[in-house]
Amino acid sequence: MRTRLSKSLGLLKKCYHSKLITTNSSETYIDDDLGIEVQGGYMSNTYDVPYELELNYNPTKEKYFVNNYGEYTRQTMKIVCDIHKYKGVFTEKDLLYLDGATPIGESYNGQNANYEVESVRYYRLNVVIYARRKINKDSLNSDEMV
Repeated sequence: MRTRLSKSLGLLKKCYHSKLITTNSSETYIDDDLGIEVQGGYMSNTYDVPYELELNYNPTKEKYFVNNYGEYTRQTMKIVCDIHKYKGVFTEKDLLYLDGATPIGESYNGQNANYEVESVRYYRLNVVIYARRKINKDSLNSDEMV
């Protein structure tokens, strides 16, 4: 009932979700002080193929989130969805394609994603997801990050 109402009012927006599969470190070395093997260097994440979803998402504006997220408030999206349909779907570090971004033309999964899941909170009837805008090399050169 609720999803039909949201869909009829146009509150659901088309987006894409790419799930984090693994986190890899590019190099392993032995720490002389500790005498143990340590993984370090550049961290690379592997993501699954993005798939299309319809979610209700909006930028955060409340005063509480300004204190919580500081300067990133403008760049943080709040996504509210049904717990029965989306429980366990999202995890931290997953990538989202919001505000018209699409995975079309990517050379690797997650290349065009513009948001990263920062927090997933489960409530009685809803899952609330907070996603922070990713800063890409391309977006640093444009005026997109206002």
